[in-house]
Amino acid sequence: MSAETDPTEYENNIPKEIAALQDAILEHDNDRIRLLLTNELLDEVQKSHLVELAKSKGTPSIVKLLENTPSTP
Repeated sequence: MSAETDPTEYENNIPKEIAALQDAILEHDNDRIRLLLTNELLDEVQKSHLVELAKSKGTPSIVKLLENTPSTP
């Protein structure tokens, strides 16, 4: 199975910091997200993905936190 079709391979390629942010969003953990964002600089694609995830989970406070986070193009 190639990396394109093997979900485990794909998950192994996600940066640990982004995976940690995704987990914190899923757990609705604002404090952990703030802590993780302290040392993380997201690019626009990563930020957009995380914002959409937070929107889909119905967490407006996390959406606002992510939208206010600086990112690189």
